[in-house]
Amino acid sequence: MAIHGLTKGIEPYLGTRLKKWRALNNLKGCELASALGISQGSLSEIENNKTHPSANTLALMYLRTNINIIWLLTKLGEMER
Repeated sequence: MAIHGLTKGIEPYLGTRLKKWRALNNLKGCELASALGISQGSLSEIENNKTHPSANTLALMYLRTNINIIWLLTKLGEMER
């Protein structure tokens, strides 16, 4: 069953969107990784769609950035909140 046009849970290209948002905000990978309390390697794996961020990392993205988590997860809505 599709809800709001989604057929899966987390959009498979979440990392690509995160990388796009980071570039548009002129953030270096090390800066975002530090803000989220994760390693640059972990951020790289997320941005290269090899893994998804943990619930804790998503919560920190919400608290420490202006990224729209709904957009990040589903590609729906605006990039920033």
